[in-house]
Amino acid sequence: MSVDDKGTVHLVSEYAAHGSLLQWMRHKSQPCKSLCVKLRVLKEAAAAVRYLHSQGIIHRDIAARNFLVDRALVVKVADFGLARVK
Repeated sequence: MSVDDKGTVHLVSEYAAHGSLLQWMRHKSQPCKSLCVKLRVLKEAAAAVRYLHSQGIIHRDIAARNFLVDRALVVKVADFGLARVK
């Protein structure tokens, strides 16, 4: 996050090559998604939520569209618009 001279806040995130988890799951031309790969991605998403909770952050909008998947199938949480900090 950064703030410019005029006080405008800019949020910046990494590029997620596969888009959202929802897009990744629905994409027809994806390389074969074995059960092992799907479970790995699900485990990544669960670990991300667990980390947020350990930091006192409750996301409150957990959905496949709010996880981003990068080229290495690392999952990041997005859209903190409804989040609450304990």
